[in-house]
Amino acid sequence: MCRQRLLPLLTLLALALFHQPLTAADYRYHVEVIVFEHLNMNSSESWPPEDERPRWDNAQRIFAGDSDSRFNPLSSGSYRMSGVYRTLRSAQAYRPLLHAAWIQDGLPASRARAVYLESDGGQVEGQLKLEQSRFLYVDLDLIYPFGDRDGRYARIKERRRLKLKELHYFDNPVFGAIVRVTRAGG
Repeated sequence: MCRQRLLPLLTLLALALFHQPLTAADYRYHVEVIVFEHLNMNSSESWPPEDERPRWDNAQRIFAGDSDSRFNPLSSGSYRMSGVYRTLRSAQAYRPLLHAAWIQDGLPASRARAVYLESDGGQVEGQLKLEQSRFLYVDLDLIYPFGDRDGRYARIKERRRLKLKELHYFDNPVFGAIVRVTRAGG
């Protein structure tokens, strides 16, 4: 074979041998969540007493400074849903309770870890877990105590397939959450 033909063939062969397919961990995501209260709540639903409250002991507390390298909490200057937050804050029907964002690896369900969320003053508490498989999924589990300290709380617990860059709304008669996931850096 001629050297001119052999060199491109060897280059292609080397690329094919050393090419590693992308894994879920090769993807990094910007995850952002806003939680808000419905101020005009008019619900006759019954809510479980506080002693049945869920626990999130295994969730990563990235906003408390004990994060591992898979999670990078972001400062408010890096938030991408600030306009949504301002709209909710200026609306008479809603009161924002939590706005948080972080960068994390996309990992399969067997390795994914939830992020612990808590608003200032502990009004809202819960976790959000992002899972990467063929599709992206989010597991959201939040509680919001309400009423006159009578032990009632409202809960949002839902698993949902996500589309990147779209706003995903999670609803409850007492409070709601908006989640948006984009590629980190994009």
